[in-house]
Order: sequence, then C-alpha cells, then structure tokens
Amino acid sequence: MAQKFGKAALSSKQKEKPRKYPRIDERAAANFVSLQEIVATARRNLPQDLWDHLSGGSDSETTLLRNRQALDSLALRQRVLVDVRKIDITTTLLGRKLASPVFLAPVGGFVGFAHPEGACNVARAAVAHGTTAFISTAAKPSLEAAAAAVKEPLIFQLYVRDDRKWVEDILDRAKAAGYRALCVCVDRNYYGRRERDIIGRANVREGFGDPSFQMALNWKDLVWMKERMKLPLIVKGVATAEDARLSVEHGADVVYVSNHGGRQLDGVAPTLRVLPEVVAAVGGRVEVLLDGGVRRGGDVVKAVVVRTSKATRRSDGSYIRFDNNSAVLIDNQGEPVGTRIFGPVARELRAKRFMRIISLAPEVL
Repeated sequence: MAQKFGKAALSSKQKEKPRKYPRIDERAAANFVSLQEIVATARRNLPQDLWDHLSGGSDSETTLLRNRQALDSLALRQRVLVDVRKIDITTTLLGRKLASPVFLAPVGGFVGFAHPEGACNVARAAVAHGTTAFISTAAKPSLEAAAAAVKEPLIFQLYVRDDRKWVEDILDRAKAAGYRALCVCVDRNYYGRRERDIIGRANVREGFGDPSFQMALNWKDLVWMKERMKLPLIVKGVATAEDARLSVEHGADVVYVSNHGGRQLDGVAPTLRVLPEVVAAVGGRVEVLLDGGVRRGGDVVKAVVVRTSKATRRSDGSYIRFDNNSAVLIDNQGEPVGTRIFGPVARELRAKRFMRIISLAPEVL
C-alpha cells in the first residue's frame, strides 16, 4: 500500500512537504520492558491520523475485536510439580530454525511513516532476535534496502498492484535481493473500508497501478508466480478449510491463516477459531502460520496448543512441543516495531515454565 496522510489531498501544483517523523527518544526506547509500554509511548508520539490508520480496522472493527476476544476467551489449565528446568521454545519455518515461534508479520508501509529507516529496522530487529520478518511490496525505503540491512534472507510479501508484467518485475527484484520465499496476500481483492480514516478525512489512497488486477487474482496466478520465483510459496489470508485445501493443491508450501488483522472484510471469524479446521484440512502436508490479535507470550502458547490439540513433552525435557509443521505468528497490528519487541515476549514465554500446559478451557468473560 502507498498512502499519504493529511487532512486534504495535495493539488497537482502543490509540492509535497518533506515528511516530519515522530520524535523518538532512543534512550527511553532502549529501556522498554513490555510491548504495552511501547504501544503507550507510540500513542503519545504519533499524529492522530497515523495512529488511527495503524491501529484501526475496517467498518465496525468487529473482526479486529474478535481476534483479540478469541484469545481472551481461552484459559490455561496449569499443572504443577513438573521439572521444567530445561526449556526449548525454538521452532522452524521452511527449514530454518527460529529462536521462538514468533516473527514479524508484513505491515505494509506503516513503519516507513514513523521512521525513515522503516522496514530496515524491522529486518534488523527480527534477525537480532533469531527470527524472521515478512517485508511487503510497500516497504520503505524499499524491499532491496530491507534485504540489504541484514545478513539473513527474509520473506517477501506481494501485493498485486498492476498487470502481469508489473508482478513479474517485482518478483524478479525480490529474488535478486535475496528473499527466500514468496508470500502472496490473497485477502485484499478490494481495499478495506477503514472508517477511522474516513471519519478523520485522512488522505489514504492507493499509490499507483490498476486495482482491477488485484480484484481478478485467482488460484492459477499462484502457480505461475511460484514458477517465476522458484521459491517456496506462502498463501496469506486463508480463513476456511476449503481454501486451505485449494492452497495446497496449487502449490502452497505454507498456509497462512489471517484476516488481515481485521482490516479487510469485517464480520468474519477470528483466526484462532478457524485455525483447527485449516490444520485438519492441510493434514500435515504444509506448514501453518497464524496472525490476528496476538500480543503476549501467553497468546502464543494458546495458539500453539490450539494448533497441536494438546501440549506434549519434548525428548529434551522442554515443557511444550512446537511441531515442525507449525509456527505461530505474533501480530504487531497496531503496535510499533523495534528492536525491543521480541525480548518481552520471549521472557513471558519462558516465565510460564513453572507449569505444564496440557489443555485449554473455554471461559466466558
């Protein structure tokens, strides 16, 4: 996405002023101890139109709220007096080891509006903490700059902006930049109606191209895209068992359960609720990722338990098993990204070592 923020659109004769980035106190940022502290600080520093676009959802924001409520509605059943001195929260994604079942979702050009280094900082943060990041078509300063900022290959996410020639060119750019997988966003055939932007009169628009090509995207397109890249294919935006099966049939190596953070079609089910049917549909043939409302280490534990039906003990003595055919994505929807984002989550995951999670119990809140 390429958006501009402001109360009125610029005329063709007006020259756009250089962007003024929010003030960032680097010393204070170095001392953040929780994601919630990062969010609170961002809320104080970001202009209202950017905050609304960053944290809002589509229409009534029902799906945005459901993603979070689905996680809150589950309770952990703890077991005590289990030896958990050895703990292992590592997992793999497409054959590469991750330090934890947490990585950074694609967030378009958002971070580029908050900091000139944009996606470069996202990439550095992910790699510094032993995980990976999805870098999208709209990444700022560019998809090449983000890839060059780190020594580990990242994952490229495609938004279709124009015709096949345009898609081929950007896929070639991503491959030349060293990305190790292609993620195609399939739940954005029409730009979401985001009422916070509309009410705030924010000038949010597509930057270029013909949106009809995104509208016409179909399963056959995934086949030639994968053939063009000759890299693993991730299909992002799957929310039903039917589409999960079709994804596998058309060459997906990873099925990514997502509803665009509640920013596209409003009123759909939360991702955590549809995760079991997707997992059952793919039958272990591909890996499964998930995003939507995940903000704490405890949320990651819940998603993993839902994915595997129950937690089991690893041969190395760790208290929970992260199956190689699954990985769980922590969504930073509405949350700024920085080098401190992973530490609090990893610490929270390890803090739960005093108990052995064996199942979940539904709770009415």
